[in-house]
Parts: sequence; structure tokens; C-alpha cells
Amino acid sequence: MRTLYLNHTSQMSGGEHSLMLLLEGLPDEVLPILGCPEGPLESAGRAADIPWVPITGTAGSLKLHPLYTAAAVRDLTHAALEVRQTCNELSIDLIHANSIRAGLVAAVTVAHLVRNRTRVA
Repeated sequence: MRTLYLNHTSQMSGGEHSLMLLLEGLPDEVLPILGCPEGPLESAGRAADIPWVPITGTAGSLKLHPLYTAAAVRDLTHAALEVRQTCNELSIDLIHANSIRAGLVAAVTVAHLVRNRTRVA
């Protein structure tokens, strides 16, 4: 099963360390693909021989702000377009969102795939 493990940042913190432990312990029938911005998480994935695809990150807050909310929506939309393209090109079976922001990107992606009747697992 081709699974895209999606993270909104490449900075290494608790969630990213847990993700790496998960990726390193997957059964053989799962083909993991790491989707995140370039940086420390991408490097850790490569060091563990996990294929990587670049996905735009976001540091956008979940709180409303007149200026920053628009930038966060732009980043999330751009990332969702990249994830959609990755899903189509790599025949992704499942998206694992590793954070709330990654979950928002995945939700927008899946909504688009369903609306356009693309295969969704």
C-alpha cells in the first residue's frame, strides 16, 4: 500500500520524531512516501531510505488574523495542489496526516479528488 506521510513542517520536534519511529517500523507491505518541506525531517527520511516528495509547508496559525490568515490559506491551498498531484502521479492509496495543518491539507486534497471522481482510498 502506497502511503503518503504528510507533515506541514520539516522542523524536527516531538511529532516528527514520532513519525520517524513509525516510518522505520512499518511492515513490508506498506510503501511509505514522506511529504514535507525541505529540511531536517526530509533529511531524516532520506537517511532512513524513505522516498521524499516536496510539499509546501506552513507556519500559519489556526487563529484568525487580518494578514496572516490569508497567507496561511494560500500556503494550505498550494500544499493541497501539490498533494493532489503527488497522489495522482504516484498512485497513493492512503494519506497519513501527521499534524492538524497537514490534516487540513489532506482534507482539501481529498475533497477535490472526490469532487472530480478521482479514486480515493
